[in-house]
Amino acid sequence: SFPTRRSSDLPTMDKPGNMEYYKCGYCGKYYSDAEGTKEITPGSVVLYYVKNINALLKAGATVTDTASKAVYKVTKPATVAAGSNAVTPGEVTYKNPADKKAASVNIPESIRVANGEVYNVTAIGDKAFENCKKLKNVTIPSTVTSIGKAAFKKCTKMTKAVMGKSVKTVGANAFEGDTALKTVSFKGTAVETIGDSAFKGCNKLTSIII
Repeated sequence: SFPTRRSSDLPTMDKPGNMEYYKCGYCGKYYSDAEGTKEITPGSVVLYYVKNINALLKAGATVTDTASKAVYKVTKPATVAAGSNAVTPGEVTYKNPADKKAASVNIPESIRVANGEVYNVTAIGDKAFENCKKLKNVTIPSTVTSIGKAAFKKCTKMTKAVMGKSVKTVGANAFEGDTALKTVSFKGTAVETIGDSAFKGCNKLTSIII
C-alpha cells in the first residue's frame, strides 16, 4: 500500500511542527513523495520556531547549548523551511565541555540555542576533551559520524567509551594516553577508519567491540 500523507504543521513557541511528508503504516518509514520512492529521515521533516529569523547562526559560529552549557561550532546552518519563523535543524561539532572536571559526559543528539534553533550533533571536534583528567566515561550519540584528532587524549581516568551506531571515523591520537581505558564499544558497524595512534598508550585496553 502507498504511504499516508501527513499535512504540514507550522511550529509554535511551545511545540515543534513538521513539513508535509508521507509515512508507511507497515514499515514506519518516512518519504517525501506519495509513491514511497524517496525515503527521508524522521528528523528531516521537523520544524522549529525561532524568535528572530534574521539572527540565524552561520557556519563557523560558536554557540553554547542552553541545557548543558557545552560549546559547539556550527558546521551547517539551520535552514528556513516554511512560515516566517520556521526552520529545519542545522549541524554542529562538539567543541568544549562546560566543565573540564566532569566525571561523566553524555553528549546529546541535538542542542537548542537561545534563538530557538535546533542543531544535530554530528562530530566531536579535535582536542574537545583533551586533558580532562577527571573524565571517566563518555557516551556518544547515534547522530555523530566522526571523532576528531586527540579528542579524548590524556583523559587518564577514562575507563569506558561508548560510540554511537553512526561513527565512521576515529581520528589520530583520539584516545592516546588514556591509561585507565579498558573498553571501547561501537553500537553499530559504520566505522571505516581508525587513525594512527588512536589508542597509543592505552595499556589497560582489553577489548574494542564492533
